[in-house]
Amino acid sequence: MNAVKPRRISAVISPDLH
Repeated sequence: MNAVKPRRISAVISPDLH
């Protein structure tokens, strides 16, 4: 996926972690 903003993707993929 977009490696430019992995933080935003991480929040979308696993919002439970946040």
